[in-house]
Amino acid sequence: MNKKTPGTRGDIFRFLAALFLRPPDETLSDFNETHLQELRAVFKNNPGMKYFEEFLGKKTDFKPEREDYENLFLIPASRYVHPYESVYLEKNGLLWGETTMQVKSLYDRVGFLHEEYEVPDHIGVELLFMSALCDEKGKLSETDPVGARKAHELQLEFVEQHLSRWVDKLADNITKKSATPLYRGLAEMTREYIKHGNI
Repeated sequence: MNKKTPGTRGDIFRFLAALFLRPPDETLSDFNETHLQELRAVFKNNPGMKYFEEFLGKKTDFKPEREDYENLFLIPASRYVHPYESVYLEKNGLLWGETTMQVKSLYDRVGFLHEEYEVPDHIGVELLFMSALCDEKGKLSETDPVGARKAHELQLEFVEQHLSRWVDKLADNITKKSATPLYRGLAEMTREYIKHGNI
């Protein structure tokens, strides 16, 4: 997790992405009341906040959460949840289909570096892409209104054509199969931020 306070829209997307891309570690121990208040302001009555606060209140060593992460996202067994868009949208449910290539094409169009991640349409990578677009819009808003508008339009396009089409199924699966409140909270917060994040 980014130690930076999750204040801007880009920060929120990065925060969610980090929890999908790697198991929890000691950086979560740095999550303080200020961070929590800012998340509360963003998610208000979202049920995910209740789960997230339950997780933070446990003062855990993260072993249960690391095991949950592995079972949900790494080990293809009974509790495995596919974190890839193509599995939900392709007729055959396979990776690297047309959906994956469409996502990769959007990344390449704006120069988003994603090669360190094995599959471009992983939920964490898609959320990182959204954070990059948010950052770009913010950076250009005063000096290049046209560029800022294009970054905003691409956010809308990516949510409409990709993220919003599979986030409900993903969140439902995580909520059903997670053994810890951390990932139930992550699922609900991600669902809301994609569908109602005031893009």
